[in-house]
Amino acid sequence: MATHVNTSKTILLADDEPDSVAMVTMRLAAHGYKVLHAKNGQEAVAMAKREQPDLILLDLLMPELNGSDAAALLRQDVSTRHIPIIFLSAIAEALDVDRTFQAPNGRWLLPKPFDSKKLVRVIEQELSPSTRKQ
Repeated sequence: MATHVNTSKTILLADDEPDSVAMVTMRLAAHGYKVLHAKNGQEAVAMAKREQPDLILLDLLMPELNGSDAAALLRQDVSTRHIPIIFLSAIAEALDVDRTFQAPNGRWLLPKPFDSKKLVRVIEQELSPSTRKQ
């Protein structure tokens, strides 16, 4: 089976967990995505403004500025409000969530640990031209 390769898309991953960063980066690179990494929400906001990624993956629990607050700042800024956001979080496990669902300030929340194939499917859905027009 051929791997979908999209070398023109950049994804900003904001996560402070090295294992999660390594796994997500490896999976996305295998699909041709360029992955930028921010270690906290504050760094993610600054990097998003500077780099203008095609999509942002935000962990909800991060130091200095959590993912929810970072998303709110990104939504308030005219230069970044158009960028789709997907949240990643272990918080969802505590809420007994075992599926992908829509989340405020972002389009999706993927509970950790998540299926990396599902992550790629959600990213591809968010980056599809029909989704971006909404």
